[in-house]
Amino acid sequence: MGKIQTLCEHCSTKLSVPESASGKKIRCPKCKGIVLISAPEGNHFDHGKSNVDEGKQSEWSVEDPWGNFTPNSATAVDLGELDSSFEQLPRPEKPRPLPKEKKTIAPLSEARAASEEKWFYEEKGKRKGPVSESEMIQLINSAAISRGTSVWKQGFPDWLKVENTDLQIHLDNSVPPPLSGEHINNTIVWVLAFAPLIGQFLEGIVAGAIHGDFELATQAVADNDYWFVTLGLNIALSFFDERRVKSAGHNTDKFNGWVWLVPVYLYQRAKATRQNLAYFIVWMVCFVLAIL
Repeated sequence: MGKIQTLCEHCSTKLSVPESASGKKIRCPKCKGIVLISAPEGNHFDHGKSNVDEGKQSEWSVEDPWGNFTPNSATAVDLGELDSSFEQLPRPEKPRPLPKEKKTIAPLSEARAASEEKWFYEEKGKRKGPVSESEMIQLINSAAISRGTSVWKQGFPDWLKVENTDLQIHLDNSVPPPLSGEHINNTIVWVLAFAPLIGQFLEGIVAGAIHGDFELATQAVADNDYWFVTLGLNIALSFFDERRVKSAGHNTDKFNGWVWLVPVYLYQRAKATRQNLAYFIVWMVCFVLAIL
């Protein structure tokens, strides 16, 4: 391969480079200036021959297309004197990839909360919610929700008892379920069902004991002078029956405040124990008969 002889335009040092370096830029080993290699006609000579002054001549062989040159073994110049005078030309930087958009990821707790199904529950006749399943579990653990509490979530055809849902596993399994209605001693509640008539009979006894005269006692009962006897009987029977239902394992918090209003108490009791409304209906009939 032929050589190209050129001058450094900065320090006038004569340079001899391979013909393949034509059109490339090199760094002058003496002044470190950038020199563009051109190939004018008639400027070639054979490898190893040199007609430049010793000490100013440098032969180079091209190793790669980036302008990195290494000394040829046939050079006549002692390049050891130049030490590290030659520096590589800077390589073009590769295009940097555009920064990727950072996706905002919600915290795990928020993502989990968003994905949880929403629950509703009943408390003292009011609908509560929506709450997450984890919040429902906390309510169960704090006894705010117990067996018999009605709950609902999307997909349920109607309100269900909590023990009939997936939340049943969070209930206290060491406690047995409440006794069903037929296993509860219902003696008191049936006495309560006839309490309007029984109360009227007791009013007559009290009136007779006070007045000592049948006619006066009958008139006093007709005038409802002793109405508080029947009322007290109904409330007392409701109170004792509520204690019995509670001892059977039922949550009576929803209706124990209604013991003074017997029809409401009897209706709520029938629902809680899953019994029919027989004693509620009997009480209503007896009440109508008592006021006629």
